[in-house]
Amino acid sequence: MVKREIPNIEEDVGEIKYIGRYLKRALNDENIMTCEDLVDALEDFGNVNANPAEMRREVKWWLEEVLMNARSLECCFPGAMVIDGEACTYKARYANQRGFNALVKVMRHYAEQPWRQWVPRPYRGLNMRNKYPRECNVDLYFNL
Repeated sequence: MVKREIPNIEEDVGEIKYIGRYLKRALNDENIMTCEDLVDALEDFGNVNANPAEMRREVKWWLEEVLMNARSLECCFPGAMVIDGEACTYKARYANQRGFNALVKVMRHYAEQPWRQWVPRPYRGLNMRNKYPRECNVDLYFNL
């Protein structure tokens, strides 16, 4: 069965595209079993009169903690890329980008106002130097 970007509200969060076993387990640990639980969690963040910008930051922080990568902010080898003559490996984001964006999309689809304005913006792509930073520099030329 093919996963959909926005499953029915009563369906399991594991049916959301880009949510695999690892992320599903992390969501289940937070008592998020269905898409409805995800939207309910959004509504539990504060009262209807809360500052939307502050609530977006809170929800973003919570989602990032739940979806934290196992190798968060580590230089991941193999997979080096040469940029401006420097070979650098990929640096993993703090949270899973595709999973984060998938949950944001589901929340935005099902949440009603005023809670919809609390949904954080999706992650955007990183430029090459941010994906492969100088701090992850590797020496590709070995003396044989």
